[in-house]
Amino acid sequence: MAYVGQSGRLDPKSVSEYLGSGDLMLQAIDRYGESHFQKKVLNYFDDQNELDYEEIRTIAELRSRGVDLYNSGVGGPRAQTQFVSAMATTFGVLPYMIAEWHDVVETHAEDVKKLLASIEPPSADDFYIEYERQLRVTQDLSRPCARCGSGVDEVCRTRTGNPTRNHARR
Repeated sequence: MAYVGQSGRLDPKSVSEYLGSGDLMLQAIDRYGESHFQKKVLNYFDDQNELDYEEIRTIAELRSRGVDLYNSGVGGPRAQTQFVSAMATTFGVLPYMIAEWHDVVETHAEDVKKLLASIEPPSADDFYIEYERQLRVTQDLSRPCARCGSGVDEVCRTRTGNPTRNHARR
């Protein structure tokens, strides 16, 4: 299995040791230990839009080749719902249409990059709604959280009431 991620941290420790922070990846690290994973830096980018596109392209390529991924999304911006919707409207493809999605991402690179650039960051409310949806897919909510007291079927929350990652390993 593989995990494709991006990071803006370029300090030597992060570059050499950081393995990723996706929920499924963190669960795999907990289960198997860091020693069972290898990291390969594929490239460096000065432009966030180029980095987002490359993450999307790499995930699409690997999925089209049948590689199982720890990624739960398509990659790219935090506004994945808006991006997926824009791809459906513009190209008539959705991520579960693996071959078609990959083909569009590869053959319409400049158009996909324009879509990425046109997507506004989500409002805080929209971000947390989408984030909670993703956590419901990737988290084991079958037992209460001993750290924050969130109950069965409840996503852990900060004091502000927003979902949080700090209990991703619950």
